[in-house]
Amino acid sequence: MKRKISLFVALIMVVAMFAGCSSKTKTTTDDDQKSTVDTSKSSEEKDNEQEPEIKDQTLKVSVFQGGFGREYWDEVAKAFEAQNEGVTVEVVADPNIGERIRNDILSNDSPDFVFLSSRDKSGTTQSLIKDKAIADISDVMNKLKDKMIDGVLDNSLLSPYGDGKTYLAPFNFSSLGLWYNENYFKTNDITAPVTWDDFFELQNKITDRALITYAGIYPGYLESLVFPAIASGAGKDTFDKLVKYDVATLDSDEFKAIMEKFEKIASTKAIMNGTAGINHTTSQAEFLMGKAAMIPNGSWIANEMKDAPREDGFTWGFAAAPVLKADNDKYVVASMDEMYIPSASKNKELAKKFLEFLYSDEAIKIQAEKAQSVPPLKGVADVIKPFVDEATGASYTLFDKGYKPLISNFAAVDNMTLVPRKEFFGTVGQVITGTKTKEEAIDYLKPIFEEAAKNIVK
Repeated sequence: MKRKISLFVALIMVVAMFAGCSSKTKTTTDDDQKSTVDTSKSSEEKDNEQEPEIKDQTLKVSVFQGGFGREYWDEVAKAFEAQNEGVTVEVVADPNIGERIRNDILSNDSPDFVFLSSRDKSGTTQSLIKDKAIADISDVMNKLKDKMIDGVLDNSLLSPYGDGKTYLAPFNFSSLGLWYNENYFKTNDITAPVTWDDFFELQNKITDRALITYAGIYPGYLESLVFPAIASGAGKDTFDKLVKYDVATLDSDEFKAIMEKFEKIASTKAIMNGTAGINHTTSQAEFLMGKAAMIPNGSWIANEMKDAPREDGFTWGFAAAPVLKADNDKYVVASMDEMYIPSASKNKELAKKFLEFLYSDEAIKIQAEKAQSVPPLKGVADVIKPFVDEATGASYTLFDKGYKPLISNFAAVDNMTLVPRKEFFGTVGQVITGTKTKEEAIDYLKPIFEEAAKNIVK
């Protein structure tokens, strides 16, 4: 049976065809330019010839406006313009930017540069990955590879097709785990849990609030709890098979042992009442007001909730997800929100120049100050310290304490109505909130994994 091409891709192909014909009437290729120069200038002048400056161009930048805000993007756009005479950077920031990007591409008005996580609820980035509608940026990232934290580029998040090429770039690098009120813990002589036994023993000390809450209607926030729990308890090899939809891992004793811990969260009533029906901001607000002792989240939570009311004396504390045994390998999900250049961009070279600029010393300082984050570059942890609270700063250096970064995501799939990542975390969330048993969850996930394994994008 011939494979169907999605309407999204078909429209992009049509748009690209017409756009390509149009551009040929207005511009010349680099080879054409060199040929013209060769016929009009002496060899001495040619030896002194430099690359032409990029002038009188507009770069269209579309960014997700969330916990990192938009001020950084406005400031870094000005800085880029200052270094590139004649260039204008137009920034469009929106909490629902995914829908706008999709509509813009279909209307032949694609942004040139995008900041939008593949975990965004719009699914736009995942769709572009599936449809191979993102430009190869290996040339830029290879220039920066030596500056990057070791191994940060070698993962399926940034290189989704396993072809040795990079298509997405990391905006930030931060740790996801369990956040808590450090002052409350200290006042009540409570130590952050290391093992699952430690976690459940907290119920003997914490009696005025639930142990944990999360964004029930956006169960993807469970990633910071679920992924490292599986990697540490079931082993990294098992985890790697899981995110590639290996059905056998669902039936493994190791995976079931972790699911039992999630089931126990429900049976011991460790989960905050009402968690299943709340969004991320509500769950975070309830946590800040002392309704739950811990919340799985990323370091962006401190900036996203900086103006939210909180219980008296609140200070941020951070811990990794619990492990089965104290001597297990300990993992922390290293979150990277992605940036990329759509294939439909009409200004790819300028977009690449902008991308490279975002990793410059000037841009890093702006990012630390305005977005309270830094990209995954070596030796930049100290840059962020003046701009964030102590706990958030500590989350950037946790890997120096023996914790291993876990940088992964479910493999991209095609030809599926259901989104495997969404179904997985939604189902685990039902186990945590008590609406499914672990056996029911595993039985539900098996056919989804079987279908997903057949449809992994190659």
